[in-house]
Amino acid sequence: MSASNFWKKVKSSPAILHPNIRILDENVIQKKWSPQAFKAEENYFEIRITEQFLKDHREYWNEYIPLTVILSDFIYGDKKNSFPFVVGPDILKGLSQIKGHENIRYKNTRVAGPAPYKGDQLALFIGLFRLKSKDWAKEALGLLETVAKAFDSSKLSSYLSISNPLMDGIESFLGMGDQMQFRLGFRNEYEDPDSHSENQLKSGYHVMIRAETAKVNPKKLWVKENQLFIGDNKKNLKLYDAHDYILYELASLKTRNDYTTFDFHVKWKEIQDLIWKTDDKNIIILAYQHLISMLRSNYDLIDPHKKKLQLIYRAKFQKEWASKEAASNPFASLESLASDFFEKSTKKFKILNEDKNATAVITLSDEVLTSLDSALGIQRAPKELSNMDIVNLLNSPILDNNKLNNIDIVDMTSVLGAEMIFE
Repeated sequence: MSASNFWKKVKSSPAILHPNIRILDENVIQKKWSPQAFKAEENYFEIRITEQFLKDHREYWNEYIPLTVILSDFIYGDKKNSFPFVVGPDILKGLSQIKGHENIRYKNTRVAGPAPYKGDQLALFIGLFRLKSKDWAKEALGLLETVAKAFDSSKLSSYLSISNPLMDGIESFLGMGDQMQFRLGFRNEYEDPDSHSENQLKSGYHVMIRAETAKVNPKKLWVKENQLFIGDNKKNLKLYDAHDYILYELASLKTRNDYTTFDFHVKWKEIQDLIWKTDDKNIIILAYQHLISMLRSNYDLIDPHKKKLQLIYRAKFQKEWASKEAASNPFASLESLASDFFEKSTKKFKILNEDKNATAVITLSDEVLTSLDSALGIQRAPKELSNMDIVNLLNSPILDNNKLNNIDIVDMTSVLGAEMIFE
């Protein structure tokens, strides 16, 4: 079942629809935060419930248990899929809690992503329910939470295998009549910014509040440190505590730092072992090609990130191979090695896209050699650059090369160290 069909079932039950508000961008007080529009194949998206506030916890914990349902529909792989997630008592126990006299706040749980944005709509339903506290209901909900937690929602290829059974379990609660009560929720369809001007998918904070729409002024709502505040201005704020609410974030990411948890990184560990245990280069290269194939065919990564990871694993491979060769010849002259390293590094500078400040080339080459000296334990006096050094370089015909445009010196250096060793 999709988020749309589930929402139709929820709306058929008697309930008041409450406001779903996007927090004004200027009302978000977060370090290094700015709203970003999503572009297909250039962003990952992540959905987080940054704060869930229950004004009167007795309404949820005395005779009922709280249940938050999150359903998201988006393109994954080559078709649109639905991904359900549930947050019940078991997950809530593991979240950071701030208790008041009668209220309770839960903070920061990821419910989807990071997932590659492939374009088209992102449909999202988030709903807060309370479920009559009976033994069989607790067991059924506990089973749903266990299943959801057992499969990593950041790796959607595996999560797809349990999405339908999980959705069936969530739907079964809707047939319980008054024992399953809808308290708060909303469904929204965020549109592709490349083809729509309204309700665009971009990073930001949204809040659903269990209050009448007319009584909520969006201009007075603020987000600070992932919590909801109210006030006339940023200097006069207090935590919002007038009604139940769910504050959630749509986050845009250019990369994801969990690549070492994927199966292609397990393959890299096998390749490392092969490099040291066999001299058959064909076997090692075939294993490396298999790693790249696994990486390229992974649906959970965007293409620009795949290209960066290819460079990372290429550098890892070359560094490991160089370590093996160095281990096989421990009597090689360190000074000769350093000189050879420097000569190869200067050849690489011919591809630098840096015509704005030629001194960076000299500085970089010196830093590369100094870094190597440090690793090898060689003491060398720092190179002093004269004005004539700089003038000679500026007059060099190398700077007339049309290819010298915009390259990131730091990125170049990280790849440079791996490539030059094997030429």
